[in-house]
Amino acid sequence: MIDRRIRIPRAHASLIDVLCGDKDDHLNGPFKNKASVLGFAAALGASEGDPISFSETEGDAIRKSVFDRAGYESLINILAVSFTKDPNFLANSDEMEEKRAQIFEGYANRGLNKLQNVLIGENDYMNCIRLLILRKRLKTEHSTVGINITSLIQ
Repeated sequence: MIDRRIRIPRAHASLIDVLCGDKDDHLNGPFKNKASVLGFAAALGASEGDPISFSETEGDAIRKSVFDRAGYESLINILAVSFTKDPNFLANSDEMEEKRAQIFEGYANRGLNKLQNVLIGENDYMNCIRLLILRKRLKTEHSTVGINITSLIQ
């Protein structure tokens, strides 16, 4: 198997650093590490729409094994199958590993776009992210479709 790495989009590298906290200034961000930021961003991105690919990267890519150890392997697999509607994307091959990683990166990029817009001008990132999650949850609960019985009314 290839040693696939998850790339960091250049457009969001500084945002990822801020969300992890600045190690030099001892500031704490809402996330423990870059893999956690990308995992959250990918889940958020999936709730927003299709993946957005990118070509310009920044810094060292993160080994996929870091994501696997942190428990993100299932998320990466679910996003790939959900996007493609093809369970064959779970095949244990270099080609499928690459495609799953690209889909995950695209969803993370979409989620980072959303976070970039939501966090503009905010000081309390943790609270802002909590509110974003709450709004998503409320929107999901209110959009639950029930049985439409209007066609039965004469």
